Amino acid sequence: MYSSVRISKIKNKSYRAHNKYTLPLKAKYKPNISSNETMLYGDICHLAGYNNQNPCPFTEGVREHRFITDKRGYKTLLSLEEANITIVGDSFLAALGGDEMNDQLGYVLSSLTTNNFYEAAHPGNTKDYLRRIDAITKERSNMKYIILIYEGNDLKQIEKKVVLNKKLKNIFRPIYIPLIKKIYRMPLSNLLRHYYSSIKSNSINYSSFKISNINGINQAFNVIQSSRSEKDLGIPNLSEFIARSKNICAFIYIPTAHSVYLSKNKLEYRHPQLIKDKKILIANGIEFLDLTKPFRDLINDNPSHQLYWLDDTHWNKEGIKQAAILIKKNVQCVN
Repeated sequence: MYSSVRISKIKNKSYRAHNKYTLPLKAKYKPNISSNETMLYGDICHLAGYNNQNPCPFTEGVREHRFITDKRGYKTLLSLEEANITIVGDSFLAALGGDEMNDQLGYVLSSLTTNNFYEAAHPGNTKDYLRRIDAITKERSNMKYIILIYEGNDLKQIEKKVVLNKKLKNIFRPIYIPLIKKIYRMPLSNLLRHYYSSIKSNSINYSSFKISNINGINQAFNVIQSSRSEKDLGIPNLSEFIARSKNICAFIYIPTAHSVYLSKNKLEYRHPQLIKDKKILIANGIEFLDLTKPFRDLINDNPSHQLYWLDDTHWNKEGIKQAAILIKKNVQCVN
């Protein structure tokens, strides 16, 4: 009980509203939230160890915004009952960089097209996306889905299937892995991790970020996500998405800021497995739009174009707006 209360107080002092309202075991937010929130600085500042006592030198500053969730626990302004297309995605869909709710992708697409877009928006992984699709399809069997795949954390190393010996640890794996996860997520475990991280945060973790001067402006990049941008990764649970191809109409691939601003390598070179996955999706009637080259072209045509927050891994409202324009132009099922 003490841990639960203490964690709740810590969340209320978090640098962003997501931490305050999220229900991590369900990959959703608390339902029916309507609040005006303040985001203190970007997530790269936070991960580097900067805080109010040790201000972030590259922050874009405080962001005031609304935080609204519906009765299902998703951050959206739009009604599922009135929607005919649902976008399923993570923090990019939820605009967790600090933009306003009416700058979110679904809201912008609804204003650009004749369709109404519901946003099943909360950070998660592809397993969470599948669960959201199944839950919404139970309510709306004819719903169409667009899946957002973020290069920074949604792709995985696709391992070849090998025959393993039935060792004792593998036999009991279905039992002990869920138990470990449950213990890891307990309030006391969360509280201990918080205190441990607060001890570590007395010093700045310079290895977690990189600052590059882009057209005269200093921009921060998440080192882990930059590394993943150059690895051969693919779409996890691809076969399960294919099994739902009747309802899924498109995948939208969101590149990291590293892939847009720093890398010159094409998708074929960086993620050969993803290219194979793309071909499988298209063969099953699912459209695939990669935003990497169009975003690079926007930067080349207008070097001052800022599509991502300077202190955060997420795209800003200009990036969302340009993505919506590109989706309307290139994805048939949204028109």
